Amino acid sequence: MSSDLFQLVYQDQLAELEQREQAWREAMQKSVEHVFISRFPLAPVKLIHSIRQIREAMRLQALHDLILTTDDVARVEQAIGAATENQQP
Repeated sequence: MSSDLFQLVYQDQLAELEQREQAWREAMQKSVEHVFISRFPLAPVKLIHSIRQIREAMRLQALHDLILTTDDVARVEQAIGAATENQQP
């Protein structure tokens, strides 16, 4: 019985953690999109779609930092492509 209770509590906490992670990822993706559009308003829209495919926190943060520090849209496009490859499931 206590094992079942532990299992339920664990599953609830895990689900809550996954929801928080999902919310953070979506907020970070929106932040990266906003900065990208602000810095490169004439860049192809397909790049925004690609940003939405990035799921890893470190890749999003690195992309965010790059967008803030470069004027080279081709470099950002290359980084977006690299960030969407070989992601963890």
